[in-house]
Amino acid sequence: MPALLILLGYAAAIRCGWVPPTDGFQVRDKNRIKSERYLLDSQLQPEAVVVGSSLAANLPTQEISPQVFNLGLAGDSAWTGLDLIQGRPAFRPRIVVVEVSDLLLRSSDREFVHGLVDPPRMALRKAWPMFRTEYQPVGVVLKEIGRWQKRRKSAASAPPPSGVLPVTERLIEQARRTGEGGLEAGEEQRLKEACGRLRTKIEELQKSGLRCVLLDVPGEAGLATTPRAKQLAALFDQEFPAAQFTWIRPAADFKAATWDAVHLIPEDALNYARHLCHELER
Repeated sequence: MPALLILLGYAAAIRCGWVPPTDGFQVRDKNRIKSERYLLDSQLQPEAVVVGSSLAANLPTQEISPQVFNLGLAGDSAWTGLDLIQGRPAFRPRIVVVEVSDLLLRSSDREFVHGLVDPPRMALRKAWPMFRTEYQPVGVVLKEIGRWQKRRKSAASAPPPSGVLPVTERLIEQARRTGEGGLEAGEEQRLKEACGRLRTKIEELQKSGLRCVLLDVPGEAGLATTPRAKQLAALFDQEFPAAQFTWIRPAADFKAATWDAVHLIPEDALNYARHLCHELER
């Protein structure tokens, strides 16, 4: 009985807005929270949904436009996001933006998707928000501890260093060495097969009334001339010609910088998110 009263009290506190939701701390939790919000929030009806890996997830699109929901998932690929969109049949966005990169080789995480779109579990989380990942007590407590520590340290915090950090330089150099080797044996064929599956998926989505846009997320500017980068660009141009597919690509003068040789630094991520949202409005 006391346990039931505690659960009911916690559920009531969430309903009243006294318990703040958390965005998660582990990658898996962050992905679940983002996905649950998309699937369960009936008031969330964006014009466009972005699907992809952490490359797309790193773009703060919702800071630019509330009509663009970023369903990019760290450590995953566009395939999982596409399955999640199909898992919300009562709503379809007008536009689906699909990240195109070598991460298309990652298949959809079917177990992850099933755990989210399974009807009984979806109904339970919709009726009782306390069962959603964003309201798990441990996460809520950790968030409050983090906020307290942040306030305590903010006054004494040193400003972030400017320029490229040594660790970033090392990662860029490692990525350059990998890029100089070009595509691995068999990788090109596997990518062509993945692109073929994506073309089929795009046709299905377009037949159901959705507009599909392909997204090229820029990486470290200095790595764009490596053999691997050139081979990937040529392959995607061949598989998805601009005459047949709508692309969002960086402007020729956009010189991207990353913090790990892969993901854009916050300033460039924000600028590219602005570019993405602007292109979608055209």
